[in-house]
Amino acid sequence: MFEYLMPPLVMRAPAGSLLDQTDRLVVRKQIEYGADIALPWGISESAYNVRDLELNYQYSNFGVPVSV
Repeated sequence: MFEYLMPPLVMRAPAGSLLDQTDRLVVRKQIEYGADIALPWGISESAYNVRDLELNYQYSNFGVPVSV
């Protein structure tokens, strides 16, 4: 969600623009998906705390599956 919610904090998208529509759609889909699976929406990647054998941080994305 960071990638969608951060830019509007520093840069305004014109109402109805493609960027504005995308931001609204993504947030709506996250909220709907969270409600469907009974979990909070918009979980951050920072909640993924896994390290490999050399203690390197491992990244994993979160969000609505493409098939939804």
